[in-house]
Amino acid sequence: MALKDHSRWFSLADASEEVQVLFYEAHGYTQTYEAVGGSTRFRMMNGDGVKQSNWSRILTTISGSGCLPVALTGLDYDLPLTLKCGAPRHKASSSNVIMIPAEHRTDAGYEPQGFVLLGDFWAPQPSSLLGSVVTIDVHVQAEGYRVAYFPELSVLMDDPSESYDWSQAQSGWSLTAEQV
Repeated sequence: MALKDHSRWFSLADASEEVQVLFYEAHGYTQTYEAVGGSTRFRMMNGDGVKQSNWSRILTTISGSGCLPVALTGLDYDLPLTLKCGAPRHKASSSNVIMIPAEHRTDAGYEPQGFVLLGDFWAPQPSSLLGSVVTIDVHVQAEGYRVAYFPELSVLMDDPSESYDWSQAQSGWSLTAEQV
């Protein structure tokens, strides 16, 4: 997707208001995803390693800079917020039918996008979405399939940190959010 295809980078909403973080607030936009969860590794009596997991959620950190300060101070951070992520995640498969998490964006410009592996190149391929199942059109030369999707998460977080550099006329901000 080209930059011009995006009307915003990401948005954050509470029960009464949605704030869209636009290009001029997010020139240096970065987003990371990290799995957090209730898991532990232990060893059996014979030395074999075993991982036991009870739950898993996403922790995401988003930061950026721009010529305008980000306007996220009016949201209620005491309750869960809806975070429409602007960075895609990918899931690969040998099948053209791929299930993605239920928590994904479907708004214009952020629909899941299918790809096929042709040699050493991932090429965009038409796909359809039904619920959380993406079906990528079959390509006779495909060696694999993948889908890019944008998460939409219910999160808990504290107020974002903000900075402003007068010498560069540049504002900066950072937030960390954990999926509920």
